[in-house]
This record gives sequence, C-alpha cells and structure tokens, in this order.
Amino acid sequence: MLRACRRLLRSGGSIAYTTIVAAAGLDDARRREAIRLGPPAVEATAPDDVLMERAGFVEIDVTDVTPSFLDTARAWSSEFSRHESGVKEVLGEPEWEERQGSRARIITGIRDGLLRRVLVSARVP
Repeated sequence: MLRACRRLLRSGGSIAYTTIVAAAGLDDARRREAIRLGPPAVEATAPDDVLMERAGFVEIDVTDVTPSFLDTARAWSSEFSRHESGVKEVLGEPEWEERQGSRARIITGIRDGLLRRVLVSARVP
C-alpha cells in the first residue's frame, strides 16, 4: 500500500498516518501477546520507517504518541459505554461488542507495554 501511495504523490508531496505497532524489544511470547491484542498492522515484519524507506519515501519521522492515544482510547471506551443503548441501536449488538472488545484489548496492550501508537510522516523526493 505504501508503494501505491508513493506513486500517487507528486515530487515533494507528503504523507502522514497513525498506526498501532508492537513495542520494541519484546521477547517472542510478549510479541505474540501484542499481536493478539492489537490490530493487524501489529504483525508487520519491519518497522514503519523501514517500510517507508523501502517504498521510496525520504525525511521519514516516526513520533510516539502513545500517552495521548491511551487517554483518547480510554475516553472513547467510556463515552461509547455511556451511550451504549443508542450506539447499539445504530451499530447492532455484534458490532458494538467487537468495537468495545477491540478498544479494551488495545488499552490493555498499551497499559502492559506491549503496544504503542505512532505518527508516521514522510515526503516524496
């Protein structure tokens, strides 16, 4: 996907995105737990800066925004719970359960030092 984004951008164009990744330095068991708790991107075989470089981007910056994201994730979970009946009415029970479960797993992964949220930005040469 990053190579496709690179092809779409003009010279000098920029890209930025956030993603959830496994924390650096995890042993195999803790990495498996991070993968279980996080979204599919956690299984990436290389760090985002390496993937961006391979796709042809330059001036790559990866900023850890985990503390503020943890506050946001906790607030989302709390507010969704506060409005549970209305949200369930719109989403339906299965989607509600999946979203709340996903939030809870990510919060646990961050709290346990297994996951982190990063902001990645780069430029096309």
